[in-house]
Amino acid sequence: MNDPTTVMSDAHTRVVRLLERRGVAVLVEIDFPPYRVDCYLPDFHAALEVDGPQHSERERVERDDELMRAYSLPVFHLSTDLADAPDEWIPRLREFLLCTQKDLDERLERRGMVAPWV
Repeated sequence: MNDPTTVMSDAHTRVVRLLERRGVAVLVEIDFPPYRVDCYLPDFHAALEVDGPQHSERERVERDDELMRAYSLPVFHLSTDLADAPDEWIPRLREFLLCTQKDLDERLERRGMVAPWV
């Protein structure tokens, strides 16, 4: 029998801890069927994915498009190579989250209809 639990990589764990130390609410390994996101940021209704080399650009784009279409869930991507360089990715994440705030209420309303578990 397959275990649906995903083990967090070291990079993933470091990113989560850094965000939590900065006061960002983070839920890990949250299902948005048929996908599971690495980090769900509930205050922003946004996801953060820590991408290793196994992730293909085409699959990532398709997945992001489907998550936005089905769940109104924007996705921020961070490569595992940058996990230990928060000065490089935190400003980009901040900008991403500020942009997501613009339509947050509308996205939350749509989310409630399709993803009441979050």
